[in-house]
Amino acid sequence: MKKVFKSLFFTSVIVFSFGLSSCSNDLSGANDIDENVVQEEALVGMDEFESKAYPVLESLSRLSESYDSADTRTKEASSDSIDQLVDKLTEYSIDAFSENGIDVVAEFGSDKDPRIALCGMALIEYHELSQATRASFGGCVLEGSE
Repeated sequence: MKKVFKSLFFTSVIVFSFGLSSCSNDLSGANDIDENVVQEEALVGMDEFESKAYPVLESLSRLSESYDSADTRTKEASSDSIDQLVDKLTEYSIDAFSENGIDVVAEFGSDKDPRIALCGMALIEYHELSQATRASFGGCVLEGSE
């Protein structure tokens, strides 16, 4: 069961990092379309959460890329560091959910559940997509070929 979870987690990290690299180039200009439109920030503390989570996600992505080709000792060492990184991401996710009024213990049954880290990744993705507009998807797979 633990192997299945780790492989699902690695797959989601790789997909998440690919999504960030392919679509995050022009998200900074998302609010330049109409300066008169004021958008309320639906999620609190996301900038701080993203700044803490991105280095962890990048480390997880690097470790997951080399995990399959590593020997047994390297896998054991990588597994320990992956567990530490997942714990750190879980901790950051709990803080972000708490700031937004979500009780993770009530939702997940424990504050040690690694699914919290996956939901934290989904929260980051939701926040970035909610800030984007149709014009901000340049350079992404959604952009048509000319």
